[in-house]
Amino acid sequence: MLEVKKEAKLVAGTRQVQRLIAAGRASRVLIAQDADARLRQTLRTLAETAGVPAEDCESMALLGRRCRIAVPCAAAAEEKGE
Repeated sequence: MLEVKKEAKLVAGTRQVQRLIAAGRASRVLIAQDADARLRQTLRTLAETAGVPAEDCESMALLGRRCRIAVPCAAAAEEKGE
């Protein structure tokens, strides 16, 4: 089961996740298992290169609910606290 800290700020969406990783502000990346395989591999490689742990989530629908958005999402990231 996906555990998200209450105080953690989640950023949803692949482009936003990529930007957060590139900026060095991601503490953890969450990737839906039912997302496109190429997208999953790209995000996992990007996260590994940046030294950010990447974890699987059961589905895009569940990840969307965890991010408190009304639509499914393929990826999300926890933003580092200041």
